[in-house]
Amino acid sequence: ILKPFLDAEYPAVWVAVAGVLKNEMLDKEALPKYRAYSQKSGVVAPTRDDKTVAFLSLMIGRSMVAQKQTSQADRALSSVKTEGLGTEALKERFALYQNTKNYNGAYDVALLLMKQLPAEQQKEQIQTLSTILVKGKLWRKAKGLLAEVQKGGFTGKELAPYYFLAGRAAVETNDCTAAVKSYEAALALEPEAAEAPEAQFRLGACLVKKKQSEQARSIWEELSKKNDPFWSPMAQNELRMLKK
Repeated sequence: ILKPFLDAEYPAVWVAVAGVLKNEMLDKEALPKYRAYSQKSGVVAPTRDDKTVAFLSLMIGRSMVAQKQTSQADRALSSVKTEGLGTEALKERFALYQNTKNYNGAYDVALLLMKQLPAEQQKEQIQTLSTILVKGKLWRKAKGLLAEVQKGGFTGKELAPYYFLAGRAAVETNDCTAAVKSYEAALALEPEAAEAPEAQFRLGACLVKKKQSEQARSIWEELSKKNDPFWSPMAQNELRMLKK
């Protein structure tokens, strides 16, 4: 990145940057030029302190993002830990992971960012985490998200969407015991929610697997009367299967 600038109008600036970053190319080309320039101009080499290195790594990360050099950008941004700059680097990484559909990385970074937000802004960030979880099918993270929701001041019906999500995640990971618990909690809080018909259908399926067919029948009968265009016919079909 720096090579084209080393012989530019203000070489001392770029060579100073090179001196802080220090790698093989820079050691061989940049530092000798810097030393020669500094002898003539009296410019002093920058201190190799953590904040300087963090700032330059952040700048390089942004440059790599602009050039679509994803792995190099990630490496540079991930090295930034300094207070203040670290938050900026996390925001850059979040955008990078979102754009490259690295949902696992985006979720982990969004969680780190959430913990730095004031309490009143954390609820909005939890919704972002929920969206990423579904997009990336990160079902095994749903239990942790529900724990964050429960710690985050959500009450009453506010909890329902996250119980519905936890139920779906448990189904996807073949944990019917957890699915039943989460779906029952969600339906108790918000029985008329948009997610309720799917939850009822999947809850019934889990109950059948747990050899609780009569409870499943009751839930599917209720669902079949709702006239949901997708899930009601599915429930009716399952009821026919139970009669056989």
